[in-house]
Amino acid sequence: MNVSGMKSVEESAELLRSAERNVTSPTVEENPFEYLKMMCPEFTPAIDQIIEFWIEFSSTEIRKRYNFCKHKGHPVYEEIEKLKPERMMGIYVENKESGEVTQMASDISDMKYSFSLETAIVELQQFDDNVLFPYLDKLIKTIEEILEPSPMIM
Repeated sequence: MNVSGMKSVEESAELLRSAERNVTSPTVEENPFEYLKMMCPEFTPAIDQIIEFWIEFSSTEIRKRYNFCKHKGHPVYEEIEKLKPERMMGIYVENKESGEVTQMASDISDMKYSFSLETAIVELQQFDDNVLFPYLDKLIKTIEEILEPSPMIM
């Protein structure tokens, strides 16, 4: 059988993951924030905080998982996969020179995005406590300073 056109599981997964990273962000030239900063310069501190948060957040595993679920559905949780029976067959290619064996992508399950649910929950809680809540708290305070709302609203 000729498998020369097939990609390894690792290569196939990396191609998919790189395509997932092509997303518009607040840091691109055409984003509306630059226009808003030009029209309402008093909002610059708040907009800068949003952009700084995006820069920090955009490459995190939490963002990657969120984006995957938003666009493609549910991922595969390693804890559940361990309970499933082994697959019936796979295609493996051995490099005759090095003896290295590579599994080829031969089933849709090879391409599923997989991670530990337990680990992801802990990471999400830490992200909320250490990054998201402080960011939102600071952003709200910055906006309040800019808008100077009436004490009757507070």
